[in-house]
Amino acid sequence: MIFMDDLASRLAGRVQLTSDGHKAYLEAVEGAFGGDVDYAMLIKAYGPAPEGERRYSPAECIGAQKARIEGNPDPAHISTSFAERNNLNIRMHSRRKTRLINAFSKKFDNHAHAMALHFLYYNFVRVHKTLRTSPAMAAGVERPTGAGSRRSHRRSRRDCEHCHGDHVARASPTGRAGRPSSPSNVADNRSVVTYR
Repeated sequence: MIFMDDLASRLAGRVQLTSDGHKAYLEAVEGAFGGDVDYAMLIKAYGPAPEGERRYSPAECIGAQKARIEGNPDPAHISTSFAERNNLNIRMHSRRKTRLINAFSKKFDNHAHAMALHFLYYNFVRVHKTLRTSPAMAAGVERPTGAGSRRSHRRSRRDCEHCHGDHVARASPTGRAGRPSSPSNVADNRSVVTYR
């Protein structure tokens, strides 16, 4: 219930929400959103549990049923794929969430701090392949310059008057700026300064 109340407080306007078939969500969503949500459940049916060496593998999904619970959810967008992919990203980046290992947190506060570090890295540092930048920079939340940051030497296109940001300069091993390089050989050089 606390999670749904927190989620509802962070959203502006009417949203479409999809959950799995866990019955506790019915009351939680009703309590947090009232009737001001387009809510659907995606109820998956699973086959028999694997046995033997595959006993830790998930059971095979043999079907799914979409059920409208509240409002008018768009059937094309009833999916739990984004949430499941986020769960996989967390398990892959933070070993505390990986099953069957001993990297778990003994204290809840330590676990919360570890998750905060993961989301900080994922949203503000990690360059995503499809965005070619961090999600925070793509959304305009983070500025590419900042005192004391690794990117403090970068300048925006409007700040670079002499070239309008149309070049990439790379540093030589001696630390002096070398000749402008093409984007194809920038990936091979680890000390790159980009002017945008």
